[in-house]
Amino acid sequence: MKRNAYLPFKEARKFARSLNLESQEQWEEYINGDLVDVEPLPDNIPGNPKVAYRRTGFKNYTDWLRAKYMEFANAKEFVKQLHLKTDKEWNSYCKGEIENLAPKPKDLPANPKGTYRKEWAGWNDWLNSTQMREYSFSMDWRPFKEAREFTRALGLNGQIEWRKYCKNDLPGYDPKPRDIPAAPDTVYKDDGYTDVDDWLNSGRKRSAKNKKTWLPYDEAKAFVHKLKLTSYEQWVDYAAGKLEGLEPKPSNIPISPYFVYENDGWNGSQDWLGYTSQTRTVSKKDKEVVVPNPIETIEDAEEQESNKDIKNILTLYNPYYNANVIEQHLEILKQNGEVAFGKVRSKLRDGDNPNQKTLDKIYAKVDENNPMQLFLTDYSSIYVANVIEVVSNTNIEVPTYYEELEVEQWYIFDDLRVVIYKDFELLRDSILANFNAVDFNNSTYALYGNDYIYPMQVTMKKPINYFKKEDKNFKYYINIFKSDEELNMQKTLIDFSFGTKRFYNFTPNTQDNIIAAELEFMQNRDNPLYDFSSVVLKYSKAVEFELYKFMKKLIGFILEKDENLAYFTYKLNGREYNLSNILHEKVNYGTYIYLLRTHQIANAIKEHLYHRALVTYIFNTIPYNIKTVQGIRNESVHGEPASYDDCHELRKEIIGIGKGSILSQLDKFLKNIK
Repeated sequence: MKRNAYLPFKEARKFARSLNLESQEQWEEYINGDLVDVEPLPDNIPGNPKVAYRRTGFKNYTDWLRAKYMEFANAKEFVKQLHLKTDKEWNSYCKGEIENLAPKPKDLPANPKGTYRKEWAGWNDWLNSTQMREYSFSMDWRPFKEAREFTRALGLNGQIEWRKYCKNDLPGYDPKPRDIPAAPDTVYKDDGYTDVDDWLNSGRKRSAKNKKTWLPYDEAKAFVHKLKLTSYEQWVDYAAGKLEGLEPKPSNIPISPYFVYENDGWNGSQDWLGYTSQTRTVSKKDKEVVVPNPIETIEDAEEQESNKDIKNILTLYNPYYNANVIEQHLEILKQNGEVAFGKVRSKLRDGDNPNQKTLDKIYAKVDENNPMQLFLTDYSSIYVANVIEVVSNTNIEVPTYYEELEVEQWYIFDDLRVVIYKDFELLRDSILANFNAVDFNNSTYALYGNDYIYPMQVTMKKPINYFKKEDKNFKYYINIFKSDEELNMQKTLIDFSFGTKRFYNFTPNTQDNIIAAELEFMQNRDNPLYDFSSVVLKYSKAVEFELYKFMKKLIGFILEKDENLAYFTYKLNGREYNLSNILHEKVNYGTYIYLLRTHQIANAIKEHLYHRALVTYIFNTIPYNIKTVQGIRNESVHGEPASYDDCHELRKEIIGIGKGSILSQLDKFLKNIK
């Protein structure tokens, strides 16, 4: 049986260290094929070691890429001799841009803050510099009122000009005094600071952060409820004045309520619009977990009747084999779109399952069009998997802990959802009480005093199809183990930018990257000195996944139409590839542009695609979008740290603020490749 084909952790790390890369950013460039004169990533080395070796040795990228750096004291002594004054000079030195200084030793990290996390005491300490960093804490700041009087006298027009002024990038102004903080919200948070509008007296009182002219949330919500809108799409149309018969939106109610009320009452779009959902919130010790209401979800008799034909199997998963059984399966499911759960033969059981013939008849009928629901429980939580095949042997990737176990049956599933999470009483009373044990007198499932042999067939007194959904592209598993904050951001992206169907068309990796980027951006947008490089990388990763999905379908289409293209080859990092290689592995941005400019490929696309707008999009818009994303991303990785403005510009292109979204366009035109 095929197992995880990656090398053991230590062997893989040895290879990674042999590349002499210095940072996670360089590693990502390497796996994307952006580094020249470096051998390509072998098939048995993972591009994401953090996931592949999370439980077998991976600590961080510093450990992954380098055997050992200098001791902190020795490194500081070396750096002291360089007489550098700022972190910008340090970055220039690491890139070899400062003349008359010896090259940086390989065992001196370019990212000392990350490498020496425990000893790190700031850039002044690292560089032995007396220059005061803008964001450092100081006991010598001007009193708040005096500082505000100074900043108001500057006549700046908002936060962007304030950031430029702090960086000394605003023409006509002297450098900012050292006793005026660039981050007043931190220094004066308990001394009178409210917002940047008040700080600058800019008169811009309509920002999301300054709510003086917006109605309180409850009053605004009460007005919206009277409109009787039934979806967020209707709200967007109403706010744009596209719904007839309704009074215009008042100026003191925001178009984007989430950004105004995110910390002042916002409780989701359903609460904002006044319609209810078929979910309920169950209080947990650790946090609030929203779970489907299994008994009340289905009330319609006809729907219950149609669900009677669904086959349901219940089995136990044992944390004894691995403490993170569900999490390990979920990781592979997110990467591959399917995973196999193995029924391990119990060492305490002699002989076969007496009900195996009945089970085999059920298994024989299972396929993608006739799936089976597999309930997995440890009596604390219960999950349900959408099983599309049951086999005795499988070649698909499975968690490595199965290697030492005797597996009787593999249940291959393509979706997974949580039913009850860590609540024994709720699981017992609302789920198990709804089960009948078919092969045990068809009686209600008995938690105690039973002689069950697993897996066992169960029926439901009130039949529930846990995977019935209008959008076939939707997958429940992408929401498992997301925090409340992540789920709220996902809801916001769906409501404000993409819509449900389009968002769930994106790959899970795209969804995760957008959510993470948006959360980090929102949390730090008011910090003028924050390095937004990691946010830029997350946004660009989202584009990479969707662009690859688009190009893979496009290349597959023209290969079917033009058999001569099967012999087309191109070179990347010294290696020769066939065009069909793109169907199996992602390439870098530059390769896509090169291929689209190639005479044979361009002619094949124009000859076989009859959708004029699609052809224009492929040859004009895609290269433009690639250069836009690539320019901002590369500058943040190789040049200056990404600023708020850089990140905001990229965000507008990807999310679609005031213009079309790059991601939405890729999804829209993908459907026209046929």
